[in-house]
Amino acid sequence: QTGLPVDQIEVELRLERPGAAQPALILALTELDAGVYGGALHIPSSGRWLVELRLSRDRQLRYHHTQELVVQ
Repeated sequence: QTGLPVDQIEVELRLERPGAAQPALILALTELDAGVYGGALHIPSSGRWLVELRLSRDRQLRYHHTQELVVQ
């Protein structure tokens, strides 16, 4: 809300197949620059996935957003 980069935060992506019994794929993102986080994740199969972005500070969840992703 301030327009300043978000730093000193733990950023994690979770990918899950809707209705699947497999555990989520989890990727901890690395801070590449002030407010810029990145990483690489191999998505093992095509289809519908739910991707959740989680931002935590001091082990407390501060923000999360879930979005559907279709891999072809």
